[in-house]
Amino acid sequence: MGQIWIAMNMRGFKQLQEYLIELHKTKSLRQISGEEFNNEVSHGVIHRCIKGVEPRDNEIRKRLGLPIITYQYKDSVTGQFVEKS
Repeated sequence: MGQIWIAMNMRGFKQLQEYLIELHKTKSLRQISGEEFNNEVSHGVIHRCIKGVEPRDNEIRKRLGLPIITYQYKDSVTGQFVEKS
């Protein structure tokens, strides 16, 4: 993950989007991918984040420092709520 991004401790998608937009003013998407995220996040994902499309894949969300998406459903047998990430 990007050292600067971790140091800023931002967790929301809007903050990530604003951060990437500022970086993109001086760097290419491939440079951002390589320098900020050690090529763990593709330039395509970064482009979609800049455009406002939030990633759904939890592994990518972890790499970007975003919260994980969890789904809850009610088990038909036990009647209890079960979380699935």
